[in-house]
Amino acid sequence: MPLHPVSGPCSWEAADYNDPASYTTVLSERDVSELVSAIAAAEDSVSKDGSSIERAVASREDFPLPTLGPKLVALAEEAKNGRGFVLVKGFPVEKLTRQQAVIGYFGLGLYWGNARPNNKRGHLVGHIKDLGHDPALPTTRLYATSAAQPWHNDSADLVSLLCLSRAETGGESGWCSSVAVHNEVLKVAPEAAKAAAARDAWFYDRRGEVPKGKKGFFEMPVFNYFRGFLSVNFSSNYFRDSQRFDEVPRLSPEQLEAIRLIEEHAASPRFALKYELQPGDIQLLSNHTVLHFRGAFEDSERQQRHLLRLWLSPEEDRPLPKVRFSGSFSFLSSSSFFVFFVFSYFLTFPASTLPLPLSRNVYKHKQVYEELYGGSVELGKRGGIRIDGEMLKEEDLHIDLEAE
Repeated sequence: MPLHPVSGPCSWEAADYNDPASYTTVLSERDVSELVSAIAAAEDSVSKDGSSIERAVASREDFPLPTLGPKLVALAEEAKNGRGFVLVKGFPVEKLTRQQAVIGYFGLGLYWGNARPNNKRGHLVGHIKDLGHDPALPTTRLYATSAAQPWHNDSADLVSLLCLSRAETGGESGWCSSVAVHNEVLKVAPEAAKAAAARDAWFYDRRGEVPKGKKGFFEMPVFNYFRGFLSVNFSSNYFRDSQRFDEVPRLSPEQLEAIRLIEEHAASPRFALKYELQPGDIQLLSNHTVLHFRGAFEDSERQQRHLLRLWLSPEEDRPLPKVRFSGSFSFLSSSSFFVFFVFSYFLTFPASTLPLPLSRNVYKHKQVYEELYGGSVELGKRGGIRIDGEMLKEEDLHIDLEAE
C-alpha cells in the first residue's frame, strides 16, 4: 500500500489560487455566438422529427463549436490531468428558454465526455434544486434538498454544474484538492491515513438506488492507489448511513478519526476555495482529485436555486481497478495442479493482468469501482447510477427539462 505524499498540479492549497481569474474562463462574444447557433440548429432538429435532445445532440458533430470546442477540450484536460477544476463564466442563461439552456449545456458537455445517468430514472442532465425531500432519511440524496451537502465527490470521472438561478440566501459552493488533504492527513496522522486506505472496511450506502441482485451498500475505500494514481472517494454521510445495515462492520475509532481529519482539513481556509455560483457560471471538477461541498440555502417565492448537473465519462482518463481478488490462489506446475498458498491479500488490478498459471476458480472477486461507477470502468462508459445489475439500457437514458 503506497502510503506516501502525492505531488503534481492536482495537489494544491487555496493560497495557490487566491485570484479567481487564475482558474476562470470567460466566454467571448464569438464563443456565445457559436453556442447560440449550435443550440438553434439542434432545437430545429428536435422540433422537426420529434427526437429527444440526447438523440438530436448525440455527438460533437451534432453540436459544432469550431472556436469554442478546442477551448472546452483544453479545460477538460486541466480538470483531468491538471489542477482538477475550472470555472467558466458567460453561458447565456438569461437569453435562453429552459429547453435551449439544457440543449446548450448538454452539447457543451460533449466536449468534456459522455453523459452518464444521474439517478435511477436515467436522467442524463440532473436538476439540482430543493424538491422538499427529507434530508434526514437515509434514502434521500441531498441534492434534492436545501440542506448542506458535506464534503464529497460524485460517481463519475468529471462532474459539472451550470447555475440557472441562485437561492434567496446561501448555497455557497466550495472545493479543495483531495490529494493535498490526503498528503496532510498522512503527515499529521499516519494511522488515520492507513485506515482510510483499508480494504473491507469502508461501505457506501446506495440511498435506495439498488441494482437487481445487489445489497443496499457496497465497499469503497477512501484512498485508492492504482497504477501510479491516487483516487480519493469520500462521502462521510454515505459511510455513516451504511451503518444502518447489520452486515456492515461498525466504523472503527481510526476510521472516525480519518473522517474527522479529512472534513476538518477540506473545510479549512488553507485548503478550501469557496465561491457562490452566479447564473451562467459552469463548474467542472475531477471527482478523483477534488472534493466539493454545498452550503445550506433558502429559496423564496421570487428566487429559487436551480442548477443543472452533468456526470461525464471522458474517452481518455486515468485507469481504474476493475476488481479486487481475495481467497485461495492455486498455481500450475509442470507435473500437477497444487495449492501454493492461501491468503487474503488483495490485488488491485484487472483480472486480465493476472498471471496465466493462476487458477481462477478458487478465489472470489470484489467489484469496487464498478459498483461506484454504474457497472463499468471502461473509459467513455463508466459512471452514473445503475438499477438492474448492468449499465442502464441506452433507451432508458434521457433528458428531462424539469426536476424529477
